[in-house]
Amino acid sequence: MALRSTWVVLMLVLSLRGQVHTGKIIGGHPAVPHSRPYMVLLEMRMWNDETKFCAGFLISNEFVVTAAHCQARITYVHLGLHKLIPPPTRKSIPVRRSIPHKEFNNNTGYNDLMLLQLMEKVNFTENVRPIHLANRSDHLPQRCIVSGWGFTEEYQELASELMEVNLTLAKDTSCPEPHAFFSLGEIGPSHGDSGGPLVCEGDVAYGVVSRGNQSCPPYKYSVFIKIPDYLDWIVSHLTQKGYCQWSSRTLADTTLITMALHNTWVVLMLVLSLRGQVQAGKIFGGRKAVPHSRPYMVLLETRMWNDETRFCHGFLISNQFVVTAAHCQACIYNVYVGLDKFKNDQPPKGIQVSRAIPHEDFNNETNINNLMLLQLSEKVNFTDHVRRINLASQGDHLPQRCIVSGWEFSRRKQMARRLREVEVTLVNRTHPAELHAYFSLGRIGPSKGDSGGPLVCEGEVAYGVVSVSTKCLKVYTKIPDYLGWIEGHMRKK
Repeated sequence: MALRSTWVVLMLVLSLRGQVHTGKIIGGHPAVPHSRPYMVLLEMRMWNDETKFCAGFLISNEFVVTAAHCQARITYVHLGLHKLIPPPTRKSIPVRRSIPHKEFNNNTGYNDLMLLQLMEKVNFTENVRPIHLANRSDHLPQRCIVSGWGFTEEYQELASELMEVNLTLAKDTSCPEPHAFFSLGEIGPSHGDSGGPLVCEGDVAYGVVSRGNQSCPPYKYSVFIKIPDYLDWIVSHLTQKGYCQWSSRTLADTTLITMALHNTWVVLMLVLSLRGQVQAGKIFGGRKAVPHSRPYMVLLETRMWNDETRFCHGFLISNQFVVTAAHCQACIYNVYVGLDKFKNDQPPKGIQVSRAIPHEDFNNETNINNLMLLQLSEKVNFTDHVRRINLASQGDHLPQRCIVSGWEFSRRKQMARRLREVEVTLVNRTHPAELHAYFSLGRIGPSKGDSGGPLVCEGEVAYGVVSVSTKCLKVYTKIPDYLGWIEGHMRKK
């Protein structure tokens, strides 16, 4: 039959017992209504015009994760569902692009993972939200649940509401499979629940339902693709065009204020006092820095060509040069040095910028070569609170003991705003488009307004510049690879 994005078509299909490839949660129970807001139902039209269904789950406002064997000619994603009968209020979005893992093997089921990019962005609500992805693979997760709609064990017909079942993962099986978790026995998902999440240890997705009720005498087992082993693959596709926005609750507010930029503390304090309306820093998972323990840190107040005011970070590398990110380019800059916390009665010294030098190969779409030098209009007098930082010259190893710093602007008007810092752990990445950069994964680290600040490792040495900060990935421009460029411009008059 023809596939349309209407509930009438879906309900007609659901009424045909045994004729549709759908879910079968065995040994489960009804889920609390809308307790799994990340769950989606995939309605698929195959190449032979047959209609099938899979499960999936939201990981951003534009991407869904499912199983690669759920590929179809046309796919619609139904969000915010719990009960299927009677027809509920729901949101249905067609899929713009399917991205199955390039090494998926339909015969073995290996690498059974796929990303779906939606035709439009999702508006998050209480019933529609993304789920976090696990980034640890060094332990066996506990307290796991699998959810799905589909044929129940008792009635052999499609369930009228979302079902779920608790699972215990096995440490090993006699039929091992790489990059997968396993549960033993018949309890769990069946074929049509493919693509749904294995959720463990709270609301964290550790796996993707690949195959249920498999036979490997003397066992029956279910297979779940191991998300931590594929996190780099997922992130690489999410970040190709800046799609990595995983949670509306943690995204920095990017609303900007249109105002004239003046070299006065009154204007800066006015901007800081307007709740959530300035693109400013928010170090996630951090702590207050020891006062003036990061004397190289500077705050950049910038006026854009359309008169918008924005803020970035930077750091002193000499008495006349600051390093920041190239995407912090602006029409006018004001540089504040020697800051720890903001107070109305302690106006800092603001310095103008005489020359901005963004990297000539900076790409605003990909953020490659995201580096800029600012030459100050006057030389800085070094004190205990104002000092330069050394730049790393060796880039042949992954630096350890790294810290990122930034100012977090309080939401209470007269509250002091203090410098915060957080420790980050860098990870190895090998994607060719990701050369000349360091990376850290997860929420902990800098946010959008912290762009341009230093990645300080192994003592007081700057190894990187904060470039891209999303919920899932932090990217730092790799200073050792640009040291010649930096020194060359500093020598020019």
